[in-house]
Amino acid sequence: KQSYRLSEAFIGKKQITVYPTQVNEMEGLEFVRYKAQQMEVDLQRGDDAHLVEIPMDLLYSVRKVTAGKYPNISPDGSKIIYVKPVDEWTKKIWFKDVYIHNLKTNKKRRITGKNEFFYDWDRPHLLDSNKHAYLTAYNSGGQFQYFVTVGIDSLRKLPLPIDKSRFGFLPLKDRSGVITDNKVYDFDGKYIKTLFSKPPFNNQLYYAGENGVLYFKKEKTKSKRTLRLTSTYVNIDTGEEKELFSIVKNNAPFLSASDNGEKVVVSDYTGLNIGFMTSIKLWQNSEFVELVKPLQDGAGEYKDGTTFHKTEACATSDGNKIVFEYNGDIYLIEIPAEITMQDLKDAELKS
Repeated sequence: KQSYRLSEAFIGKKQITVYPTQVNEMEGLEFVRYKAQQMEVDLQRGDDAHLVEIPMDLLYSVRKVTAGKYPNISPDGSKIIYVKPVDEWTKKIWFKDVYIHNLKTNKKRRITGKNEFFYDWDRPHLLDSNKHAYLTAYNSGGQFQYFVTVGIDSLRKLPLPIDKSRFGFLPLKDRSGVITDNKVYDFDGKYIKTLFSKPPFNNQLYYAGENGVLYFKKEKTKSKRTLRLTSTYVNIDTGEEKELFSIVKNNAPFLSASDNGEKVVVSDYTGLNIGFMTSIKLWQNSEFVELVKPLQDGAGEYKDGTTFHKTEACATSDGNKIVFEYNGDIYLIEIPAEITMQDLKDAELKS
């Protein structure tokens, strides 16, 4: 509980709403927010009567977990997989290790190392009750996909029949295959099926629970400078599609969704290509709510020694845990299961 002293303007019977600190007023990236509280007070004259206790119910929290880059979170929310430089000397070049951080024990372990292969790892995926990891690697020859059996830590290159140097890639659960662009292949590179008619906008695929994928459809607008991008959920088993929300802009946000696309975490970018702001928002039932203060991204000098940064937040299959990295530190947003979108909207101060 928190005690508040009310002014004499509240003498008598009043309905009051106590709002939490607003997102844009937060200092730093670690904080706790509480639900807005509505209550009736009946104050009498006298100093002691002006003191009111307000219950503080958790809305969500943000905390730093560890140092690293390109984090992703397991569907069940128990582990974070990420990459980090092998040592200080290699911080600005390609040599990186891949780690798994256990959120229950707060312990981490290395599962494979970039120093063993002349590649630059991209954001990894951790699936199948944390037994299997998938890594996208890059070098001057193009893009390559790898599969790791966690525990044994054996590394296997997937022979995908793609002749492009860059393409969308998303692994499927239970080693049932991978999606590249709009097609599904098995681990031997054999074609299985086509999920949707055209490749996704910018060849980008986004996680949407263990049975789904998100991508953007694009269509032209009256203005030649912008596109209408429609986020679309696809059920991998049935091929059924549903459109979630549309935006009018040329640079697509990064998406990560819960099962069935019910909740979508949106890393939205505004500004110039050189320097821009990133907002981490949660979408549900046609509503958006901002979760952290906008982050300064793009070209610049960052604390981890890098000179360019783009924030991309990833969610669990229930959408209640979200990870992102900024300045070389990995943060975790935790939203209690009982918190609704209405609770999050109610916490926003009405203008």
